[in-house]
Amino acid sequence: FGIKGGAAQLTSSLSGGNQQKVCIAKALESEPDVVVLDEPTKGIDVGARLNIYQIVRGLIERRKAVVVVTSEAEEALALCNRVLVLRDGVIAGEFVSKTSTTDDLTRTALGGEVQ
Repeated sequence: FGIKGGAAQLTSSLSGGNQQKVCIAKALESEPDVVVLDEPTKGIDVGARLNIYQIVRGLIERRKAVVVVTSEAEEALALCNRVLVLRDGVIAGEFVSKTSTTDDLTRTALGGEVQ
């Protein structure tokens, strides 16, 4: 998982990105078929973000279902095959990552029309 720190080090003394990776590692210990990640890269540095992206892609390659909840359009498009945009608790739009843009997602989230 690329966690920087020793085995005896307390999780609370790690950086935010490494704490996030410890949480993901613990969740994956039971080998779940479905993984839900809520804002998996919020508040972490670019290096840790890329490492978490690699972990998610590895799960997908192992045929695990991964649900990513994120407020970042770029992250949704980078990690997901299909993106659902919610507005006021209702699905406002559904997108295929390969053919969609961050503008499409943002415009839908804000209530505008996708062009």
